[in-house]
Parts: sequence; C-alpha cells; structure tokens
Amino acid sequence: MTVKDPKQARSKATITFILEACQLVLNRARLKRFTTNHIAERSGYSIGTLYRYFPSKDAILIKLVQTEIENVDERAQSFFADQTLSCDELIHKIATLEIRTYQNRPLIRRNIQNGFVLSAKVNEMIHDVRWRTCNQLADTLFERDPARFRDVPPIEREQCLAMHIAAVRTAFEAKDPDFDVAVTERHLANIYLSFALRQENN
Repeated sequence: MTVKDPKQARSKATITFILEACQLVLNRARLKRFTTNHIAERSGYSIGTLYRYFPSKDAILIKLVQTEIENVDERAQSFFADQTLSCDELIHKIATLEIRTYQNRPLIRRNIQNGFVLSAKVNEMIHDVRWRTCNQLADTLFERDPARFRDVPPIEREQCLAMHIAAVRTAFEAKDPDFDVAVTERHLANIYLSFALRQENN
C-alpha cells in the first residue's frame, strides 16, 4: 500500500500536521514505543483520519524521512544558486547542512543514518541527494574559480562521497556529550577542499 496522494489544500495540510506530530512523538519516545495512536493523539486527528492518508506507522516514517531529505536538498540548491556566497562560504554551508539539520533530533537522525531499512526507495533517495550535492559542489567550485579549483574526476568524486558519509556517520553516532560537532564540520569542509583544490593550491 502507498500513501494517499493529497490533491487538495486541506489534504496537504492534514499530511503536514501528521508529519509534524510524527516528529514531536519521535523526539520524545523510542521507536519501539512509537505508534499510530500516539501520532493521532498528538496531531489532533482521529486514528481513522490518519489511516486515510497512511496505511501504517512505517508509511508515516518513510514519508517523514522523504520530506526531510527533500528539505535538505532544497536548502542545498538554494546555496548553489546564491551568487553572493564565496567559494569558501559555499563549502562551509554544504559541510554543515546535513549535520546541523538533524543535530537536535536524534531519533530522526538515527533513522536516516541507518539507511532506513524499511524502504529501499528512501535509502536510494538519501544516496542520490548526497551524490548530487557532492557533484554540484565540485562543478560549482570549478566553474566559479577554475584557477583555484580543478574539475574533479568521477572516481575521486565517489571517494569524496564515501568520506562525506563517514564524516556524517561520525557526527550522527556520537554519544559523548562533549563531542564537538564543529570539529566534524571543519573536517568535512577540509575533505571537500582536499579533492577540489588544484595541487599547487594545496
């Protein structure tokens, strides 16, 4: 079964309220205690209304993660389109985007980090957004300042993506209350630079 596609403004608003309630419940309860009844109660809708749009708890979670990833992608696109950002500012924005989006929402963050085994489609979507972001960053840096940045070969872009995923995983899995996210963000920015800079600029 799939999520009912909302055609009218009221239906879209209902979907939004349900997803917001889902986030609130996730941030207050462990996943095993997360139920459709909790979501319905938090959203103010009846359980019957909830099931009109989502056939199961898993469908709500999948839709939530899809929406989160789409939002991250939209923000990344806005950074790439912003001509007022310097190359270094752009690198910083992209390096901090994914980590900061989920920093204060550990359970949502954990679902994304785990590849969201409930849906291969969502897992593929997460990978595609990360891959597109890495590619766009390499292309944008080269286009804006070819004297400083090089056209990164495809195999090195794949290596950069792998290092990006590893750095994000480090931040997502950190349990130490003294863990400094900013250190990981700087590390991620340096990863981008190490691949994009021309050798004479390293």
